[in-house]
Amino acid sequence: GRPTVEELKGTTRLYLDDRPLVEGIIAAKQAHHRLIEEVYNHEANGGLILEGGSTSLLNCMARNSYWSADFRWHIIRHKLPD
Repeated sequence: GRPTVEELKGTTRLYLDDRPLVEGIIAAKQAHHRLIEEVYNHEANGGLILEGGSTSLLNCMARNSYWSADFRWHIIRHKLPD
């Protein structure tokens, strides 16, 4: 579930893009490249948690060998109410 306020202390939220939505969305390949950069830049901090992400970004990750080496995937599917 959603982290508590206490659990969020000491965390930093990162965004892969900062342009306004009216200027368009980031392409999956560009988002994937920036995600790899962020993971590399924060490696010494103990890791990152990816929340959200488009299906296109997740497909890029699944197809790229970078993620199959030293990373652990944990996927939770949430059923949305009707």
